[in-house]
Amino acid sequence: MRAEPDLVSENAALRERLDEAEAVLAALRSGSVDALVTGAPGAHNVFTLEGAETPYRAFVEAMHEGAATVDASGCLLYANEALARLLERPLKTVIGTLAREMAVACDRAALDALLRPDAAAGVPQQIDLAGGDGSGRPALVTATPLGGTEGRVALVVSDLRERERGALARSQLEQSERSRRALLSLLEDQLRVEQSLRAGEQTFQAITGATMDAVILMDGTGRITFWNASAERMLGYTAEEAVGAELHRLVVPARYYDAFAGGFARFVGDGGGAVIGHVVEMHALRKGGEELPVELAISAVRLHGRWCAAGFVRDISERLARQHAIERANRALRTLSAGNEALVRAADEDGLIAQMTRILCDIGGYPMAFVGYALDDAPCSIEPRGCTGIDPAALAAGPLTWRDDAHGQHGLARALRLGRTQLMRAGEAVQGPPCGPRVFQHWPGLLALPLRLAAGERPLAAVVIAAADDESFDAAEVQLLEELAANLAYGVSNLRARAAQRIDIAERRRAQETLHAALVSTIDAIAATVEMRDPYTAGHQRRVAALAAAIAREMGLAEPAVEGIHFGALIHDLGKVQVPAELLSKPTRLSKLEFELIKTHAQAGYEIVKDIRFPWPVAEMVHQHHERIDGSGYPQGLKGDAIALEARILAVADMVEAMSSHRPYRAGLGIEAALAEVEARRGSWLDPQAVDACLRVFRTHGFSWDKS
Repeated sequence: MRAEPDLVSENAALRERLDEAEAVLAALRSGSVDALVTGAPGAHNVFTLEGAETPYRAFVEAMHEGAATVDASGCLLYANEALARLLERPLKTVIGTLAREMAVACDRAALDALLRPDAAAGVPQQIDLAGGDGSGRPALVTATPLGGTEGRVALVVSDLRERERGALARSQLEQSERSRRALLSLLEDQLRVEQSLRAGEQTFQAITGATMDAVILMDGTGRITFWNASAERMLGYTAEEAVGAELHRLVVPARYYDAFAGGFARFVGDGGGAVIGHVVEMHALRKGGEELPVELAISAVRLHGRWCAAGFVRDISERLARQHAIERANRALRTLSAGNEALVRAADEDGLIAQMTRILCDIGGYPMAFVGYALDDAPCSIEPRGCTGIDPAALAAGPLTWRDDAHGQHGLARALRLGRTQLMRAGEAVQGPPCGPRVFQHWPGLLALPLRLAAGERPLAAVVIAAADDESFDAAEVQLLEELAANLAYGVSNLRARAAQRIDIAERRRAQETLHAALVSTIDAIAATVEMRDPYTAGHQRRVAALAAAIAREMGLAEPAVEGIHFGALIHDLGKVQVPAELLSKPTRLSKLEFELIKTHAQAGYEIVKDIRFPWPVAEMVHQHHERIDGSGYPQGLKGDAIALEARILAVADMVEAMSSHRPYRAGLGIEAALAEVEARRGSWLDPQAVDACLRVFRTHGFSWDKS
C-alpha cells in the first residue's frame, strides 16, 4: 500500500495537469493559439489550428465530385452539395441517412461491401445511385478508411455521365467558387481536438487522392504547397518535385508568363483576377516539355491573412480530339455533297476532275489534291490532272511511275497497282530508296484513292489528297472520301460512255438512279452523323420524315414533292452538330441560355446546306421547320404563307414525334396527347390543312411508325 504523502503528491500533480489541459482547451476554443504539438520528445506531431479546416472544407465544398463521411454503422455524418445534386435530393435529407440508401436496390450490397473494414481502400467501383425519379445514375464510388476514427470512412462519388458533359462540369466548377467561403468544421463531432484535426487531414487527403482532376494549392508567394496524385499522373512531376517549386516555372508555358505575372500581382492584393471564379481553357506544360490542353478552375482562399489559390485542372485532350473528329467528318460530308452536285453538272471529264479537286481544297480544306492517271507506256508513267494546291511542274521534278520498282513505292503508285486505298504518314518508311517527287514529303500525310471504272479492272487513276494536320484521315473521314472517289469514278465512266455515244435509255435511267442513290446516301450519312451526336433522339429524323411524307400524300401533293419533304425531314436537325452534345442529352430542363443555344440549330443547318442545289427546297425546310403561323417561331419569325408549305408540314410532324417519344428530361407523352396538342395549335402555330391531314393519317388511316 502506497503512503499517504505519495498519494497527496500524485493527486496534486494530476490536478495540475487537468488545469493545464483545461487551459489548452480554452485557448483552442478561443483561437488564441496557432498550433498544438503532441507526442514524445523527438517524435512530435504538429497540428495547425488557426484556419486548419478552412482549406479542407473549401476543397471539399468546391469539388464537383460528391464527398461524404460515413460512420461505422453506415450513417452519413457529412455530405457536400455535389453529392446532394448527384442524388437529386436536398442536402438536409441526405445527411443522417444510411449510405446504402444512395444506391439502387440491386447495388446496395456492393456499396455495403465498400464500407466494410476489410474492403480494399481507394479502389473505385461502379455503382448505380438512385436519382430523384428512381432511375439509376452510373457513378464511381471510392472508399478510404479514416485512421483513428473508430471505423469511419471517407467517400468520393464521381458522376460517370459528367465525363461526356463538359458544359455541366464548367457549371459545377464555377459553383465551387461560390461555395468557397463556407467555413464549417469537417468533423466537428469529434470529441478531442487532436483526433478531429487528424481525421480532417485524412479526409482531405482521401478525397483529393481519389478525384480524377489535378488539385493544386499555391501560396501567396506563387509556390506550390499541395500536389495530389492526379496532378502527378497528369503533369508528370511527383509531389516531392512539385511542392515548394514556383508554379508558373513548373507547369505554365513561357508564352503565358507576362499574363501570369500581371494577374498574380493583383491576386496577392485582393484575391481577385480575370480567371478567379471562372473556367478557362489553356495549355499546361508536362515534365517532358510537351503541352497538354486543360480546363482550369481557380478559387481564392484566404489563409493566415494571405490569399492562396486552389486550382482544379482537367485534361481535355480527349474531348478536343472528339470535337476535331466531328469537324473533319462534317467537312468531308460537305465535300461529298458538293462533289455529288459536280457529278450532276459535269459536261466533260477534265472539267469534272478539275472541279472535284477544287472542291476537295476549297470546301474540304485539304491543302493539295490532284488525280494521277496510270498510262500504259513503257515507263508506266503517271499523268497528273486537275492539280489544285500544287504546281504540276513540281510533280515532274522526280520520276512519277506506278511500276513496281524502287521509284514506285509511294502511296499513289501502290493505289494504282493494288487497287486499294493507300495512306502514307510523314516519316513512314517504304522499301528501297526515297521514291516519288520530293514534294510528297511536304505534308503530314497523303491519301491515295483508286478510281476503278468497273469491278475487276485495273484502276484508271487515283485521287491524291494531302493531309492538313497529323490528325487528318481517321476511319470515318477516309470512308466518306472513298465514297466520293467511287462517285467520281462513276462520273468519269458515265462521261466517257456519253462521249462515245454508247449509252442508251436504260443506262441513263441507271445513271440517274445511281446519282439519286448517291444523294440518298449523302442525306443518310448526314442524318446518321446527327444521330451519333444525340443518341437519346436516335431515329427522330427518320420518324419525322415518315410522318411528314404521309401527311403530304394525304394533302394530295405530287410524289416528287412528297419525296423532297421526306429527304428534307431526314436532315432537318442537321444544325445540331454545332450544338454541344451535353445540351442535347441533358436530363433536366434547359436554362434560358441553353435553350437559346439549341435554337441556333435551324440557322446552323441552313448555313450547311444552303449552297447545295437539291431538287427540292431542302434548305428552306431546314431553316423554317420551327417557324409558326402566328409569327412566334424562330429563327426569322415568319408568318402564314411566308413559310414554305414543306416546312409547315414538317413542323406538324416534328411536334407530334417529339411529344410522343421519350426524351432525356421526360418520358414520352404518347400519340393521343401529341395529337391533342397539335389540334389545339391549329391555325395559331400550325398550318390548319397540315394538322387536319395529320389527324386523318392517324385516326382514319391508322398510321404508325412501325408500319411505315
